[in-house]
Amino acid sequence: MDIVAPGQKLASIEEIHDRRNIHVHRSGFADEQYQHRYPKAGFAAGDFLVVDEEYFLDALRQLDASALHIKQLLEKAHPTPPHEARRYNKGSLHLPSEPESLQFVSFRSLSPGAVSKYFNLEKQGADQNAIDNLVVWTSHDGNTIRMIIGGNANDVRLFRRDLHLAAKRGEVESISSFKIKRPN
Repeated sequence: MDIVAPGQKLASIEEIHDRRNIHVHRSGFADEQYQHRYPKAGFAAGDFLVVDEEYFLDALRQLDASALHIKQLLEKAHPTPPHEARRYNKGSLHLPSEPESLQFVSFRSLSPGAVSKYFNLEKQGADQNAIDNLVVWTSHDGNTIRMIIGGNANDVRLFRRDLHLAAKRGEVESISSFKIKRPN
């Protein structure tokens, strides 16, 4: 299966993967293999591989396009997804080049309705117009729902407020959350 979307280069995905490995296994410092494989990156062995906001957002866009491409190929090959599958809930939307807000959230569903509402993003409540303006990646392993939410700061705030109220009602239990990118 081809893992790159049309117009993408496999070398770009490989560089993102290799830079990730450098950060995980070498504390972010380039080795000779990285230097030799990616000379255009401009890093020498021993240099710290910077992951600034521009690089991070570009990597997210590339991985998003690749993941969506793989998802579409798999859905074409296997039209009926298994129950509780991981999915990209907003179809073929793409992360804007400059999202105001990007956040990770994970929580446990304590009621069947919460799975439908948050995993399937069913429209409920007063602030559901916000969902239409968000890009949301969701996974659910039968126990934990994990989301990456991107969009304008107000819509993300409304979505998070709805999730907070669901926790107060006992529908969900928060596990963790953090802001990947804060509004300016």
